[in-house]
Amino acid sequence: MSKKLKISNQVEVRIPDPEVWKDFKEFVKFKHETNYGVTGSELQKALKYHMAMEGWKNYPNMIHEGMLVEKSHAHSHKIGMADRILIQTIYKEVSPGAIIHFKQLGRWLAGECGLTDRRTHKSHIEVLVYNKVLEDLYNDYTEYKVLIPEEED
Repeated sequence: MSKKLKISNQVEVRIPDPEVWKDFKEFVKFKHETNYGVTGSELQKALKYHMAMEGWKNYPNMIHEGMLVEKSHAHSHKIGMADRILIQTIYKEVSPGAIIHFKQLGRWLAGECGLTDRRTHKSHIEVLVYNKVLEDLYNDYTEYKVLIPEEED
């Protein structure tokens, strides 16, 4: 029995405001350091988010704390070993309330954990944001505020 492959749709539309498309492509390039192979998935996320915000079908159920979450593809927010090492490094190097740049967090991940891929850095930093170790100040992967550690029960 052969599996049917899902074939993606090629969509061609006109966007009335060319500045919006230009900004979207810049956003994707900033986030992924390329537009190749990722613009479609980012556009799909944007469309899903818009439908969720408009209350269309089951899309509102995909929104959790202002973020689009697709259960089958969602990353775990569970703190792993590299995350623990990064947390220890953060609190050893700076005080709560300090501002840290993404590049510094990336250097710590590379130096302490051997993780050099920027996409990996983003996913580990997202875990720390989700778990309230860091606050993403501008929601653009640039600067983070170190939060006061919560007491464990």
